[in-house]
Amino acid sequence: MEVHVWLNPYRVNLAKTDTSMLAPDHIFRRHPEWFWCYNQQWYFDPGLPQTREWICTVVQDIISRYDIQAIHMDDYFYPYPAGRKKLPDEGTFARYPRGFDNIEDWRRNNVNLAIEEISMTIRECRPDIQFGISPFGVWRNASVDSTGSQTTAGITNYDDLYADIRLWIREGWIDYVLPQLYWEIGKPAADYEILAHWWANEVRGTNCKLYIGMAPYRLEGASPKTAWGQGNEIKRQMELNRTIPEISGECFYSTRPLLRNPRHVCDSIKQAYNPAPTLPIREEEKEAEEPLLLPWE
Repeated sequence: MEVHVWLNPYRVNLAKTDTSMLAPDHIFRRHPEWFWCYNQQWYFDPGLPQTREWICTVVQDIISRYDIQAIHMDDYFYPYPAGRKKLPDEGTFARYPRGFDNIEDWRRNNVNLAIEEISMTIRECRPDIQFGISPFGVWRNASVDSTGSQTTAGITNYDDLYADIRLWIREGWIDYVLPQLYWEIGKPAADYEILAHWWANEVRGTNCKLYIGMAPYRLEGASPKTAWGQGNEIKRQMELNRTIPEISGECFYSTRPLLRNPRHVCDSIKQAYNPAPTLPIREEEKEAEEPLLLPWE
């Protein structure tokens, strides 16, 4: 078993969590000028060099003091859009433009710099530690970029979260990518099968491993009219994964539904990772005309 430390680089709190709960010496209290609020949540300002430096300091502290195997970042980079609310970063853009005249390109560069610097920090301090990202499942739709996936997702990494995962894979900044493919096979807007192949194509020829984030929670209480309510969709998806050589494994969100084993999903997972053993065949049996039947057949 490996320990992968899960971090979100920019979030300070959740909308339901008051900042009064933060410790007196929290960096949020020591440097309030490093943060902005969006949709009732506080975030580190990604455009500040101090933000990148602090994140790397935290990562260095973790990997130097604890026996872990990876730093793992989730899908939360710039916040998910909240209607038409604008991000409050125009002031930072004016102060630190770094040669950019387009704020969206600048935002992507902010995150790129952070990921590159985190990667360098890990490699300089503990090269045995992996660095992985678990992004939202769609990098970009083909309707706006011909190299994107044949999807019509309302939100994408590149255009809305300012996370250019493809670049991080190609530059070798991350050791594994674990896209959250929480949709069913055949879903019109975001087909699991299309996306599994798209991500496989992105890692092909690189040193970045691909694992798939899957959603057993959707098996619980699903309508019989949906794919999730008609059968064990997770089993179907795992069987599909086995046909794609670039997929090295799966990750399941979350533990709670697995404890309840909806639609016997845990049995399917066990079968996939621990298939029934085959019995050894004696030399004289190899020449038998009839195939040997195992006890459970």
